[in-house]
Amino acid sequence: YEIELCDWSSDVCSPISIRTWQIESSLEKARLIIEPLKTYKEQFGIYPQSLVKLGKTLEQDIPTRTNIGTRYWYEVDNEQDYRLWFVSYYGYTAYYNNEKDDWIITD
Repeated sequence: YEIELCDWSSDVCSPISIRTWQIESSLEKARLIIEPLKTYKEQFGIYPQSLVKLGKTLEQDIPTRTNIGTRYWYEVDNEQDYRLWFVSYYGYTAYYNNEKDDWIITD
């Protein structure tokens, strides 16, 4: 199945598979977690114990689910690093690589 992905500022639309849209939109939405995590670490020197604490401390809405409703998972590793990942509807798992600011996607 395909959907039309449109850039409304230029009225350009192109077909994209639902699978591709789901993964790409979930990666983009995760930026709403990653950027506040960077801010929190800069302010406090450690990462928060949960995404709820992150949102409450920074007074921001932090997403906990992808655009199709699967969960963003978050774990702190010794307060100096973290793991962020989600499982797509199609069974792929996307892991965020904090050191490289990139994603690893497995199936």
